[in-house]
Amino acid sequence: MRRSGLRLVGALVALLGALAASAVADSPIKLFKEINNGPDGSTPQGFTLFNGYLYFQANDPVTGAELWRTQGDAASTTLIKDINPGPADGSPAGFTPFNGLMYFSAHTDALGYEPWVTDGTEAGTHLLMDINPGSASSNAGGFQVLNGAVYFAAYDGVHGTELWRSDGTAAGTGLVKRMFPYGEGHPRSIECTCKRATSHLWLPTRWVL
Repeated sequence: MRRSGLRLVGALVALLGALAASAVADSPIKLFKEINNGPDGSTPQGFTLFNGYLYFQANDPVTGAELWRTQGDAASTTLIKDINPGPADGSPAGFTPFNGLMYFSAHTDALGYEPWVTDGTEAGTHLLMDINPGSASSNAGGFQVLNGAVYFAAYDGVHGTELWRSDGTAAGTGLVKRMFPYGEGHPRSIECTCKRATSHLWLPTRWVL
C-alpha cells in the first residue's frame, strides 16, 4: 500500500512537471534577450514608450546600468549609450518624452547626476546642461511637460533645489523662479494637473505655476 502511494505521488509530480513545462512553452510571456548572462539578471526598469521603442534602464557587467531600447525582440534590444563609460552605472531614470526628445536624469563620474536628453540614437544622447558645475550633482528629477516645455526640480549649488524649465537645449534651460530666497524650495514631487481647462503645475510648496 505504501509503495503504491509513493508511485502515485511520483506520477502526480511527473504530471505536474509536464503540465508546467507545457504551460511555459505555450505562454505568450517569453524571454527574448538575456542582457546580463547568468543568474544575476539585468534588472530592467523604467519602461517608457518613445518613437516606436520601449526605453529602459538595464544592467550588464560591461557597461553597468545604462540606457537600452527594444521593440520586443532580440534584434531590436540594444544599448543606446554607455553614459558613464565602463562598468560604472549611468543609472538613467525619469524618462519623459516631449517634442521629439526624451528627457531623463543620469550620472557620470565627471558630472554627477544631471539632466540628459536623447533622440533615440547614440549621437543624439547627450547632457542637457551641467546645472551644478563639475562632479557635484544637481539631482534633476520630477520631469513634467507643460505649455511647450519640460519642468523639473534641480539644485545648482547656489539657489538650493528649485524649479527649472527646458526646451531641450542648454540655452533654453534655466531656473524658473527662486521660491524661497533664504532656503530651498524643494519642488521635487512635481505633479501636472488641470483646473478649469487651464494646465498648471501644483507644487508641494503650495506654489502654482
